[in-house]
Amino acid sequence: MNASFHATSPDQTLADAAKEMLSRRISTLPVVDAQKRLVGALYIEDLLPKVEPVPFTEDVEAFKLFDRWLDERNLESFYENYRQVLVQKLMHQRIHTVSPDDTLTVVLRAIRRSNFRSLFVINEQSHLLGLISRSDLLRLLLGVDV
Repeated sequence: MNASFHATSPDQTLADAAKEMLSRRISTLPVVDAQKRLVGALYIEDLLPKVEPVPFTEDVEAFKLFDRWLDERNLESFYENYRQVLVQKLMHQRIHTVSPDDTLTVVLRAIRRSNFRSLFVINEQSHLLGLISRSDLLRLLLGVDV
């Protein structure tokens, strides 16, 4: 488990959260409230447009971001409009967590089923204690400290 994590608040802007993710080279940003309880998560994938098939068309794809269809010619202006949107609007509230008392088997099963790169470790009061990543688990299983 990595206990030296970086978190954000629901009231931070998406632009500031994205800058923090980029500067720290992380793809998952936990969202905690004033009492340091885990309330959500922001993933770098959520900040990037997805290429999806356009409904009722054949073989037509377009960018979609924040549930809006985008024209690639106006991506920059779209992002400019969303600079002040708060993390709480986009954060995932249904997140996968484990307890510090969970066994390795429980943690492995949870991370494989979640399809996320990391899980949040919380205590009984939902306070965030750390993150455990797939790399952390591999290091543990191999007995390697890199």
